[in-house]
Amino acid sequence: MPDQFVASTMNIMLRWARRIAIFLLLGAIVNVAFAWGCALPRRRHWSNGAPLPSDEQTRWWRANCPEGVVDTPDEVHVTHDMGYEAVAMSAQSQAVAAGSDVIRVSAGWPLISMTGEHWSVMQCTGDHVFPIGQVAVVPRGLWVFRRPTGHGYDQIYHIPLEPIWGGFLLNAIGYGLAIWLCVAIPAFFTRWHRTRWHRCIACGYPRGTSPVCTECGEPLPSPSDRARSR
Repeated sequence: MPDQFVASTMNIMLRWARRIAIFLLLGAIVNVAFAWGCALPRRRHWSNGAPLPSDEQTRWWRANCPEGVVDTPDEVHVTHDMGYEAVAMSAQSQAVAAGSDVIRVSAGWPLISMTGEHWSVMQCTGDHVFPIGQVAVVPRGLWVFRRPTGHGYDQIYHIPLEPIWGGFLLNAIGYGLAIWLCVAIPAFFTRWHRTRWHRCIACGYPRGTSPVCTECGEPLPSPSDRARSR
């Protein structure tokens, strides 16, 4: 008897573990879909002018810039939208006639959950950053591709690929719970209705005198179960 109880408990735990894993996986998939949807191009307004980067933005630049890039950015532009944030920074070096820029995209809803960045290092001419040939392009967790529009310019897509684990996990749990509720609530009312009207919970076949369903073989609810469902 104890062995049967342990085996039954383990089966229940494994069944629930599989269900939780499935709903978390579905939540993660929905989370990625929402993040990519928030990152798709739309009419956004970048900050006007070319303000100097903040201390935090400068520290981020120095910690993440590729080798050979100027270590201090000189201008920054920012845009925000629902579930979306993009920061574009650039730097120019007169000494080596080279310029660098980066675009960092973060997206996700309700929490920012995915990010990525794309660095470009360019040769320059004169006193201005005028690219005459890209020396290096370094994508980090950002998928960048262009789609011709037929109007003389390309639509640029920046799709973040790198998870921000705190927001990613919380979003996945929230979406997984929402999906579970969408499945569990109809199942609860279906079970309640079939139990009340003396039908098999599994297939809905009318109950007879047998303790198991004569249609699918599943155990039928006991009289006490039917009494509680009224």
